[in-house]
Amino acid sequence: MKSKIYILLLLLLSTTLTSVTYADDALPLPQHLFRFTINTAYSNFDTQFGQSSKESLGQELTDFFTATTPTAEATPETTIFRQDFITEYGVTDRVSTQIQIPFYSFAESVINSNDDMRNIIATLNATGEGTVGKAGYMFTQKIKNGEAKALLGDITVGVKYQLFNTAGTPLDQRPGTFRGAVAVGLSIPTGSVVTDPLSNDLGTTKSGVAEVNYGLRTYWDYQIRKDIYVNLYTEHEYRPVGSYQMLDIHQGATTTYDIVAMEFDPGEYHKVELDFAIYPQLNKKWRSASGFKIIGEFNTEGEYSRYPSTYGDEANDATTKQSSELYSFQPYLGLFLKDGPFPLEAKLKYTYPIMGRNAASAQVIELQCRAYLKFW
Repeated sequence: MKSKIYILLLLLLSTTLTSVTYADDALPLPQHLFRFTINTAYSNFDTQFGQSSKESLGQELTDFFTATTPTAEATPETTIFRQDFITEYGVTDRVSTQIQIPFYSFAESVINSNDDMRNIIATLNATGEGTVGKAGYMFTQKIKNGEAKALLGDITVGVKYQLFNTAGTPLDQRPGTFRGAVAVGLSIPTGSVVTDPLSNDLGTTKSGVAEVNYGLRTYWDYQIRKDIYVNLYTEHEYRPVGSYQMLDIHQGATTTYDIVAMEFDPGEYHKVELDFAIYPQLNKKWRSASGFKIIGEFNTEGEYSRYPSTYGDEANDATTKQSSELYSFQPYLGLFLKDGPFPLEAKLKYTYPIMGRNAASAQVIELQCRAYLKFW
């Protein structure tokens, strides 16, 4: 029976490489105040949430060869080390601007396999069947065995506007009041795009193609006490149509391989965060900045909508949708120093994936440092 494996890790990795965002609340920055942020994030993972359960990133490859060699196994591991530089400015007490520049110091995906899997690769590569790459190509594309160093990601620019504050003035944090804000922006494709299907390069664009993405963010706050508030944050992003080169593997009497140029329908990315923030005053100089978030991410990318004409009728039953969802829990601890020449803030965050589908099960550790400056 002929079976197919469609290579999905480009989508999986692009989501993981670009998932760091900085939602705060519906409070704008005071007029003429700058906020400078440096966020360092580290993640390491070797599993993903599949269609129905948590599994190894190499599970599809392992399953593919199970019929002939039940003990064959591939165990890849991915490590990402990223910094983000964010500058915000209060235009008025209601309007703030932001530019976010992500930088990947290091991103690497490494494949480990047992003797059976290595023997399979060697045997298939020696047969001369199929097209460029054979099983070795299958591994580099499925598990993306490669690395990226010192690469820029997609730059985000936006404007945030406070819609209302029931306390009366934009910056008032009176207990029992509600606030709402909205932000619009663009994600500029300054990140790297994988153009050579035979390379081990990792792309750092959000959707894998050099296209501008359009975004909307909303912020809804309730101030429980002066030092406690709840924030509901939503993020919505439209990603235009894109094309990918993928590998189609056919297993029958013989195993053959085709490099296929797929096109994706336009995709959407949605994120929801429920943030419980606690900022008690510790002494005259220091304030705590702690809390936790419940996070949901939803991605509609991954619909293979147009096959090459040479595939003919085969494409009729081969269209596959690979939307994804991920639910995470993020506690954070922080301190805010309001005394001195300018206020400083530092937060340590830990994101733990709880459940999901077609998404990387990546635990993330982040250190966020901020400085507040007013030049006039």
